[in-house]
Amino acid sequence: MKKILLVGICILMLAVSACNQGGSSGSQYDNPKDLIIVGFSQVGAESDWRRANTKSMRDTFSEDNGYLFILRDAQGKQ
Repeated sequence: MKKILLVGICILMLAVSACNQGGSSGSQYDNPKDLIIVGFSQVGAESDWRRANTKSMRDTFSEDNGYLFILRDAQGKQ
């Protein structure tokens, strides 16, 4: 049940960020270049795999590729 709720919240957050294209909210994530906003929460950086995964996400979702990438380190808290 928790996983379904989490997926639903993630979808809702993506939908809200996609619809929020008017005006400036004054937040640190204002999007003046009309980039696609992608949020990514990594549980941590305790292994080579997680560090490589984060680097891959950063490389893929770069501004050069048309994305605004927002990364949060969950510091081991799922």
